[in-house]
Amino acid sequence: MIVGGYSLDLYCMREKDCARIGPRENRHGTANYAGVNERQTMRQARHHGWKFMGDDVLCPWCVKADKSRPQKGTS
Repeated sequence: MIVGGYSLDLYCMREKDCARIGPRENRHGTANYAGVNERQTMRQARHHGWKFMGDDVLCPWCVKADKSRPQKGTS
């Protein structure tokens, strides 16, 4: 039998914001995903709202908070 897989442990780069805006069961912007390979696993995380920016990761709640903030330079 051949066994293989990929796991992804995510931590939001804005841990302090997550404690304030995230749901009770996930107050610190963390999540675990598992899949057959890296591509499939990251696709699952993106589907749930996680945003990848190089080495930085934002949880779904911080992504939503960023979208609701007014952008600089616009009125």
